Amino acid sequence: MRILGFLLLGFLLSGIPVKAQEIYTTRKQKKAKEKTIAFPDRWSLRTNTFDWLTTVPNLAVEFDVSDSVYNRWSLGVGLKFNYIPLNTDFTSRFTYKTADVRLEARRYFRAYQIFSNRSRTQKNSAWWRAYYVGPYLSYSKYAFQFLGPSFEGKALSLGVTGGYNIPLYETPKGRAIDLDLGLSVGALYVDHVKQDDKTCTRISRILPYPMLTDLRIGLVYRWRSVRKKYVVQNEEKILRRHTERLLKEKLRLEKKYQDSIRQDSVLRAKESLRIKKQKKK
Repeated sequence: MRILGFLLLGFLLSGIPVKAQEIYTTRKQKKAKEKTIAFPDRWSLRTNTFDWLTTVPNLAVEFDVSDSVYNRWSLGVGLKFNYIPLNTDFTSRFTYKTADVRLEARRYFRAYQIFSNRSRTQKNSAWWRAYYVGPYLSYSKYAFQFLGPSFEGKALSLGVTGGYNIPLYETPKGRAIDLDLGLSVGALYVDHVKQDDKTCTRISRILPYPMLTDLRIGLVYRWRSVRKKYVVQNEEKILRRHTERLLKEKLRLEKKYQDSIRQDSVLRAKESLRIKKQKKK
């Protein structure tokens, strides 16, 4: 009976290291997964409700450039279209048609990541907002008229876009709908025909002032809410940059100290020469 008990105890003890190894492996895999984002979670679809109100259907696709949780950059392409040249008729005195293709690059950030004195727990910091800024390039064709002369032609714009995203709703499976508020401002080149009742003039020029080219009050569908994206900071990279700044500051102070010593030695040498000359006199 004792022999059977010892055998049973040995069998149970032999299973403990295996179970501990499994737990360790599971935790290690989970930690490794937290450093990357799944491929579907890197995609998002967005539409601008403001354009829909002006009878312009639109859709844009956005994709994160990296699967790292430290990534902040994304690339996007958008399309607006209600422009049918064959049906353009200015007899109604009110026409608004456009076809626009836009390329964007966005760099997301949080307020507490820029201002180190703020934290995620502060109510006024709005840490759940994901701000973004980046360049854009757009090409469009248009035909519009508002009770006056009509304009029909094309335009090319290059500038800066900016704004922020706010999480609105998240499903139990992790899908989410976010709110996108922002605008785009940039240089604008136009090439169009201006026509009124008496004259028809062709105009090609770069406008001498920046123009508001896009106003966004949009909805974004994401496979992963913006509340969970662009949050993790690379502590090693931050520490390395901080260390480099400290080393540069240390070298600057050492150089300043050596320069002060050198200046003091020069002043002492000049003072000793002056004293010797006075003694000789």
